Amino acid sequence: MKKVLLLLSCMSFGAVYAQWTASYPSIQESVDGLDVLFLFNGISASTEITYTGVGSEFEWCTFDGDFQSNQATLSPEDGVGYVLKVDGAETARIWVIDYAKYPASISAVDVVEADDRCDYIKVVPMFSAPELMYKDKNGAVHVLPRTFTFAYDAVTFSGDAWSQPTPQYFKKSTPFTEVVFDAPLCDTQFTLTGDDWAERFGVEVQRASSELYHAIAVEAHLKGTIEERPAKNELDRSGADVTGSGPLVVAFESRVNPLSINYYEWFIFPVNDPANYMRYNDKDLRYTFTESGSYRVRLVATSDVCEYVDSLNVKVLESSLDVPNVFTPNGDGVNDEFRVAFKSLATYSCQIFNRWGRLVYKSTDPGKGWDGTINGKPAAPGAYYYVIQATGTDVDDEGKPVKYKLSGDINLLRGKK
Repeated sequence: MKKVLLLLSCMSFGAVYAQWTASYPSIQESVDGLDVLFLFNGISASTEITYTGVGSEFEWCTFDGDFQSNQATLSPEDGVGYVLKVDGAETARIWVIDYAKYPASISAVDVVEADDRCDYIKVVPMFSAPELMYKDKNGAVHVLPRTFTFAYDAVTFSGDAWSQPTPQYFKKSTPFTEVVFDAPLCDTQFTLTGDDWAERFGVEVQRASSELYHAIAVEAHLKGTIEERPAKNELDRSGADVTGSGPLVVAFESRVNPLSINYYEWFIFPVNDPANYMRYNDKDLRYTFTESGSYRVRLVATSDVCEYVDSLNVKVLESSLDVPNVFTPNGDGVNDEFRVAFKSLATYSCQIFNRWGRLVYKSTDPGKGWDGTINGKPAAPGAYYYVIQATGTDVDDEGKPVKYKLSGDINLLRGKK
């Protein structure tokens, strides 16, 4: 009993609307220069192509003019083109390929490191894929592409982290002898499967894998994060760039792709004096910039063969110190403490005296302030006298640290909440 599959795709040939049925398993393909191309996975004596369009008289001939049939049904052969006339008018030109006669074979896949193996590699399959040839209406010879799929693992950097190795797929149509890929950033195998016609027929596809390729390419995404101090009165401690008040403590992350890195080199130097650098060999680094100025941080990450260089700029702001003249320690959460507004101070000393010259408060931390108490008890409202000495992380015109010597009155007002 014949096994027939009705294929629903329809094609228009001139003014005639044609339909076809073909023995199972088969594929109808639209290609340039033909009305339809039929592929069968095995042609036998029972294989048939049937024209189901409108008509009463039929004539099948080969492209060479050899008569084949005067029925709507044709028994095709591999590698033959046919012309169909319906009621005396040419209606379609088709070609037939027996896919089963041209099996693909994949024996091995090799990875070849190219001249610049840190940038790209070559994947070389050992396979055969006989050509699926056909002729168009004008007799010109064409080759039906056979598409194969390469599968491999890849990682990508997104947001703040590297992804887990994720399968990637790349399709390549014949002819080809090798495929060039960006140098992998993680260990992976390359697996070749194919071809697409076998997949469409639902038959077993050929497959072969390379040995595990150990990644050597390096990619880093250097990041610097300012370690914030809790003092709310310190200015310019936030922002996306690495800029802030000194001493500036920065945590640097190399964020290198997941492979065996042999060596890390960090170079930290003033932008205007690159020869005056500090050098470290940690994977990640925590560094304190004690002087104001502009700096360059450069990372060189190295595998056995490849290296990657990344850098970013760091700016430590010039110092400033502003002293308020009034505060209101009434517990309303607004201006409850005497606090200076500052940035980039290396040293700090503050003393506050009452009107009789008695010391009521002292501190060496500019981030802290006086809450208006003496020995835990509320101080009397009125005028107090402060003396502040500080040095900045920047220098003056003579190359000496900027110094601050400030003194004056501070008014303590109790008021109401």
